[in-house]
Amino acid sequence: MTARGFTNSLLRNDRALFYVLSIAILIATAPVYAITVAPTSVVRLDPDLDQVTLGGDMHYLVDATGNLKWLDVLSPANAMRWKPVGGDTPSFGYSDDTYWLGTRLISLASEPRDYLLEIEYPMPDVVNFHVVRNGRLDRVVHTGDQRPFSTRPIDHTTFVFPLKVAAGESCDLLLEVRSSSSIQVPVILWSPEAYQNHISDRYSINGLFYGIMLSIVLYSLSLFITLRERNNLYFMGYIAFFAIMMMSLDGMGFQYFWPRSTFIQGHILTFCLAIVTGAGTLFADNFLHLAALSPRMHRWLKVFGSVVAVTAVVSWFVPYAVAIRMILWQPVVATSVILVTAIRMWRCGSRPALLFSMAWIAMLAGTCLMIFAKIGLYPPSVLTQNGPTLGMLAQAALMIVAMAEDLKASRREKRKATKELLKIQEESGRKLRKEVQLQTTQVQDVMRQLAQANEELDHRNKLDGLTGIFNRHAFDERLEMEFGRGQRTDSHLSLLMIDIDLFKNFNDTYGHLVGDDCLKMVAETIEVESRVTTDFAARYGGEEFAVILAETSGDAAVLVGERVRGAIEAMDFRVDGERVPVTVSVGTGCLKPAECEQEDAVVAMADVALYKAKEAGRNCVKLSLEMPASEPV
Repeated sequence: MTARGFTNSLLRNDRALFYVLSIAILIATAPVYAITVAPTSVVRLDPDLDQVTLGGDMHYLVDATGNLKWLDVLSPANAMRWKPVGGDTPSFGYSDDTYWLGTRLISLASEPRDYLLEIEYPMPDVVNFHVVRNGRLDRVVHTGDQRPFSTRPIDHTTFVFPLKVAAGESCDLLLEVRSSSSIQVPVILWSPEAYQNHISDRYSINGLFYGIMLSIVLYSLSLFITLRERNNLYFMGYIAFFAIMMMSLDGMGFQYFWPRSTFIQGHILTFCLAIVTGAGTLFADNFLHLAALSPRMHRWLKVFGSVVAVTAVVSWFVPYAVAIRMILWQPVVATSVILVTAIRMWRCGSRPALLFSMAWIAMLAGTCLMIFAKIGLYPPSVLTQNGPTLGMLAQAALMIVAMAEDLKASRREKRKATKELLKIQEESGRKLRKEVQLQTTQVQDVMRQLAQANEELDHRNKLDGLTGIFNRHAFDERLEMEFGRGQRTDSHLSLLMIDIDLFKNFNDTYGHLVGDDCLKMVAETIEVESRVTTDFAARYGGEEFAVILAETSGDAAVLVGERVRGAIEAMDFRVDGERVPVTVSVGTGCLKPAECEQEDAVVAMADVALYKAKEAGRNCVKLSLEMPASEPV
């Protein structure tokens, strides 16, 4: 038989074996194949790239169950579910679904380049960023508006993810987004230099806006104190809560004022929106003198204001998705009704009503742009994102003019009624003096506020960013103070050095995020168990903590250390629902500062005791009363 015939015979006889091997190969390579199926959109990165908007170059997949993982959405079974975004900015309105967005980047550069991927919208509840390289998951970042601000890889009002792309490399980017608010995902890829210039401009604009808002609030407050007119008080509340609402919308509030409270972040927007609506309604009612000129409208606004007040309270107790749908119609209805009333009064000859109408039209236009973009009726843009801000600035400027015009009209009526120029001049002089005094008082108040802010900043600088207790710097200051006091009073000074046992193994087993949670819980337990007026707990470094016990003997310090050790051992620390035991070793040092010259001696003694505790098998307390060799006994 020839070689060719032998081969054909072998193939005919072993055809079944051939099929089995083929199927085995397909099964073995299935995972790699599944994770190499990507959205068809491709973005090529030029070497001189400064900025590129990725939204229009992305595809999206809707996950109604919320259970899909990155491997699932990239599988061949879901390849047909990917759809092009069809616009510069992915916008899906209000939805309970989870949205996956993906694109592929291909570097045309000749060397590795660093980029920053920004989602220029701070409101999504959950944002999970995946980087897939060569069919493998290279990196994933879990963050979002309803996760602590510390989960963000870069501290910024929006979501910014660092990304490194090698020369000629291609990688797939996946964004998993879920939100109870409007789902908008404006994705921009920046070079670090261009992004730095961008955020500098953004912070400048925000600083200008909030500076103007603060000036208007202070101005309205000064007018209220001077003139005792409720209009100024309502307008001040309207502007102040609008500024807070904008802080929640642009992310500055979450970054600077409540970074640890996802509860506040999830409810402050709807609450402020209701308060702004209510304050605006009260302001319009008083400014337009509806109680005298239109009693029916006055009664309607009172009822409407009561409804708004109730919804403002309720907004703290219901989910955001319910609260926003409950409140979102209120500003549109209130603004429309008030605008119609003001136009009618303007047609009757009221110049302040004309300015009021123009102001309300500006605000209504800006608000409607934002709302239409949120519900998906209008594509998001710079104009829609800043619509309320621009509308508010225009409205505030016009309302100040309108209030000034109304004040002038009132003064003219007063002059006609009194017909005494001298009295009016005296009254004007009195008001001017009060305004000067008020301005002086405001300057003094600002100086006091700055001093208080500096004190608060100094206090925050002494707190550990992770655990919330005092840091090493604060510990050094307090130890120096207690050492000096012990020298003056000839009393004992004790120190507990507390180290979490085998914490490196703990991190290697459960990961650094779980390790961080463990550090927080241990710090809280130490702080609770040592909560005495003269005790001072601090994070000394890494997994090590320290407690300064002033006017405390060595035996008493051992009791405190044992109480802390027992409380930590009894902690109910859980990982994935299962309790994980946590223990600490405690070293106790005690001396009399009057008999020692160096305050670090007690630290050295506590370190020696801590070493003994670890040698003794850990999870115990040891005491050292021996002075360091360099110290006189």
